[in-house]
Amino acid sequence: FGSCVEVEDEATGKTSRYTLVSSNEASPSDGRLSMDSPVAGALRGRRAGDVAVVQTPRGERRFKVVSVN
Repeated sequence: FGSCVEVEDEATGKTSRYTLVSSNEASPSDGRLSMDSPVAGALRGRRAGDVAVVQTPRGERRFKVVSVN
């Protein structure tokens, strides 16, 4: 909990920064993802340079981990 992860969406090149928090504190629009979410689950345990793959209703998304703090 509390880790900040910066990722780059491989499809769009857009960079986002997320803080992994408990479900009570989650606010995706503010960059706070619940540890129970699919994106946070895919990012858990990743290091800079790793690629996390997430299955979404719109298809697979690939995020390259830029940094983890």
